[in-house]
Amino acid sequence: MESFCHLAILYIAASGGSGTGAAAELVGTWRAQIPQEVADVSKKMGLSVPQAQFVFKNDNTFQYSSVAAGAIKVSGGTYQLADHAISLATPNRVWPSGLTADIKEDHTIDFDGLRYVKEAVLSMEGTWKLADDGATKIVFTKDGHFSFKGSAATSKGNYKVEANQVTLIWTEIDGDQVEVGSVHKAFSVGDDGALKIDSYRYVKQ
Repeated sequence: MESFCHLAILYIAASGGSGTGAAAELVGTWRAQIPQEVADVSKKMGLSVPQAQFVFKNDNTFQYSSVAAGAIKVSGGTYQLADHAISLATPNRVWPSGLTADIKEDHTIDFDGLRYVKEAVLSMEGTWKLADDGATKIVFTKDGHFSFKGSAATSKGNYKVEANQVTLIWTEIDGDQVEVGSVHKAFSVGDDGALKIDSYRYVKQ
């Protein structure tokens, strides 16, 4: 209810048993569709447009975050999925614990008065080259492997994608074997579509 109340305040101020298919469909990032009137009111008041999202993971956990009227909220917990019905629970039973919803035929979810739409799945497959340096590149394969080649370094390993992040798990660095799982790090793909690794930007070709 909290996220909806934040949006309502802005509007009022201006106007006076899990199925495999369903589980695969749910996992990912779902962003709230903010009503246009709320977005317009926010801009008139000099505020950023409210945002809210759920991230559902394969291990039956979820994370919720929202930004509205300058207030940031983050929570998380577990979810149960039966057919296409979702129920949420948090360890301390605070919002959004107790919320339930269905994955609708139009592939949306309504939680507490807001409609959420799933983001497109991030695809890493292909060759990503270092911006302004075509010789340095990372190749991601469809079967979850990657290989890096730079002017003075090479590496290989596995990768996994979750929401807008890709986690690299190295198995070889400069020709030396690495114990699987001992060297890993998550990196994000920005709104500009570039993979950001530390201070470097890689662009998909």
